[in-house]
Amino acid sequence: MGPESMFSNNWFSSFKSWREVHGSEDNGPVPYFWVRNTLKQLTNTYPTDDLAEYYLAFEWTNEPNTIKKVAKALIKQHSSSLKLYNAYAMIEWSKGNQEISNGIYTAALGMSKSMSSDNNNKKDSIYLWKSLIWANLSTGLKETALSHLLSIPDGIPSPDIPVELTPTTLLKAQQHLSSARDHFLTVNNATYAVLYTELLALFKYLTTTSTTAPHSPQQGNITSALEILTTFSTQLSSRLTTNSKSTYPQTLLHQSTARLLHHHAKSGPYRPQTLHEYLTKSLRLFPSNTIFFCLLTSPGLGMTRLLSPIAINTLFGELLDSSSTHHNLLPLYLHILHHHLQHSQSPTPNINTINSTFISALGLKNKNHKSTSELSSSPSLWKLYLLFLDIYPQFFPTTSSSLTSKTLLLTSNHKQNDRETSAQKAKGMLELWKQAIAKIPWCKSIYMLGFEMLTKDDDSSSDTGENRATENERDEQRTEEIERQLQHIWRVMGEKEIRVHIDLEGVWDAEE
Repeated sequence: MGPESMFSNNWFSSFKSWREVHGSEDNGPVPYFWVRNTLKQLTNTYPTDDLAEYYLAFEWTNEPNTIKKVAKALIKQHSSSLKLYNAYAMIEWSKGNQEISNGIYTAALGMSKSMSSDNNNKKDSIYLWKSLIWANLSTGLKETALSHLLSIPDGIPSPDIPVELTPTTLLKAQQHLSSARDHFLTVNNATYAVLYTELLALFKYLTTTSTTAPHSPQQGNITSALEILTTFSTQLSSRLTTNSKSTYPQTLLHQSTARLLHHHAKSGPYRPQTLHEYLTKSLRLFPSNTIFFCLLTSPGLGMTRLLSPIAINTLFGELLDSSSTHHNLLPLYLHILHHHLQHSQSPTPNINTINSTFISALGLKNKNHKSTSELSSSPSLWKLYLLFLDIYPQFFPTTSSSLTSKTLLLTSNHKQNDRETSAQKAKGMLELWKQAIAKIPWCKSIYMLGFEMLTKDDDSSSDTGENRATENERDEQRTEEIERQLQHIWRVMGEKEIRVHIDLEGVWDAEE
């Protein structure tokens, strides 16, 4: 997770606010204030730069009004941490305070220049340079970004002083970036080598011209920049092993390539084929990466015009097959499901494809939908599938085959009151819900989701246990067998000491 995904407002964000995800501080798997206080205490107890940077990102996302106070407190605690200065400068830039941000960058880089060569923090100055250059480039200040690039050998930014683009100046900057990259690669510090490679690619992007690729005044030479990144990627691959820790620099390099391609596409004319080629290659290497998947399947960049639905499904299948033994498949399945639901090229999503994806993810491939997949312990997949089947009950294995597709669609829109259809839907929901409970018996939200779906037509009178004569009316929605099994599951929850914040005793105690 790079700082650009934690603090920048013009690139992919690794964070969403708690309120955006859960609705309020009181919702969520654990209380929001517990998480916030725990992060704060951990940061104070274990004063590492990476943890402090993460805590600052959490605060920036959730409590932006007090971020200045938190940032200054952390910087005071980590007075020589260039990463925290960089984070604070990025935050101020994102808030629109560019003058304050520039002051922070200048002060931090000045401090870096005065550090001794054996100071381990000195090498982190590259984060400051990278963020400063990208901040200007992303806001259309192409000349200022280039000025900062050419100032790197001197160690201090000089945006107010025009930099003359002489061969000597250009050669000095290029040699500095190249030698720094080679040094870090030699000492097996591939992450910093990647950072210098990205700046070298930006240098080529801003200082050379292309006679073949279309471009606008706000764009640079994407061809030369991609050559730098591709060449180093090959060099890096020959040095790294396949374990997860060593693949991080390669992931970072491909994300840098994706960011430059995204910027180029947003700044003027571009060739979708070029984006498709590089993003497909990146996604094949890292199939669970959100950045590559979203860019490749985004309608806004024109990628979907190059891929027919058949080609997209073929690509998804290849990604699942190739990553089955090397990667966590859950993010990839969630990406695929989201794509089918949100970015369908037809007016309505292909529900058959979506259902097949759920079945594949959860391993529900046999007749009775018995789950055998490793992902069957994922609450998110079970919850999404139960919600999907609540809308499209025709995919329940117990649904009557005599029902026409038209009737089923009416049922999926909650407009069909046929008793038999409702009973079949309830039976199918119950059986799948029980499978979910068997796989994740610890997950309270799955219990509650099933109760909500199977009792959603009950009136509030059920809460008091009164008027049991309404049983016949409710029987149109669930049979006596379903009622009995609901009661059993509720009692199992009590035995497992799964807390329930609603009183169900009045519903069933009268039957005892």
